[in-house]
Amino acid sequence: MDIIIFIFKLLITITAPFGVREEFWGKALLLISPSALRKLCKSFRIVLVEGTNGKSTTSNILANILKCDNTKACVGHEPKNTENTIAGFLTKNYKSSSVAIFSVDLEYLQKIADTVS
Repeated sequence: MDIIIFIFKLLITITAPFGVREEFWGKALLLISPSALRKLCKSFRIVLVEGTNGKSTTSNILANILKCDNTKACVGHEPKNTENTIAGFLTKNYKSSSVAIFSVDLEYLQKIADTVS
């Protein structure tokens, strides 16, 4: 499984300058390996931030607090963090961060929480 994730991580890095979004590669990864998201989630401590206002600010503050403690944290700022977006983001940050923080809209919260737990 690691080799597949590293191949997709490379694809994300190579294609980003051409405007190919992480969500595209996340969707492709999940089509090839439906269990990849669970595998990726086990490599991170996941924090989901939900609310009407202030999700991005709260996520950034939390990431900065963790970084002060020498914890490598990454923040997903997509307006709608879906399974595909999260899979792409976690792939991009695989082995380079230990905590992933996501702003999640209420409509996706339960599904994402069930997936990442």
